[in-house]
Amino acid sequence: MTLYRANEFYTWKAPPIIPVIKDRILPLGALMFIWGEQETFKSWMVLDLAFSVATGTEWLLFETNKYPVLIINTELPDPMYQERFKQVADTKKKLPSNLYVVTPENLKLDTEDGFASLQLWCQKITATEGTPPGLVILDNLYRTLSGEITGEKANKFLDSVAAIRARFGSAFCVVHHSRKTGYDPIHKQVIRRGIEDMTGSKYLGNNAATIFENRKTKVEGVKHAILMVPEKMWFEKSPPPVMRFKVDDKARFHLI
Repeated sequence: MTLYRANEFYTWKAPPIIPVIKDRILPLGALMFIWGEQETFKSWMVLDLAFSVATGTEWLLFETNKYPVLIINTELPDPMYQERFKQVADTKKKLPSNLYVVTPENLKLDTEDGFASLQLWCQKITATEGTPPGLVILDNLYRTLSGEITGEKANKFLDSVAAIRARFGSAFCVVHHSRKTGYDPIHKQVIRRGIEDMTGSKYLGNNAATIFENRKTKVEGVKHAILMVPEKMWFEKSPPPVMRFKVDDKARFHLI
């Protein structure tokens, strides 16, 4: 850690901010959450993201840079997750060799063993690809903590992620859930508090560079529609607007 004089800091040349998701939605080394209630296609969306970054192609409305990608699935059994994976691969007609999947049964990233496993996977990808994973996708958070999400456990998780980000320069995308939404019976409407509705410790939201919330919405004639709400953008100078997507039977996202 360097102690700068004012003139030294003024003339210091900062390293470039290199995006995984452009323009600076998610830079290398940053942490992003995609969170929301059930059935808002979060897992499908990050699978789509994995294929997009692994091939350097567009994700939703955003361009990406090409990097090796690691997906950590802790939610679905292997056969069910493979079905989803194959559906996305067949839809995209691509199976990138720099996309890696691991489905650990008992990964706890607030423990030393969990951190060691994550570090080993990143080391193996770096050795194979000759470059570290540019993106690590964790689907989902609550199964990678040993118990309820307390401040202490959240900080241990964040420390593990920060150590990997510092060593390998990887960006992280974490899928997370919402707490039970409040309801105002007088005005007959859902009470939304933005990031505060994210399950667990406020430390999670405070340490993220980018946060998107997925919400269910109704569109006439559309079976499945979601709103994707940008709630936090540290690096992006011109954050995107709220986006509304139709999700078709092949779990493809169409802006409407």
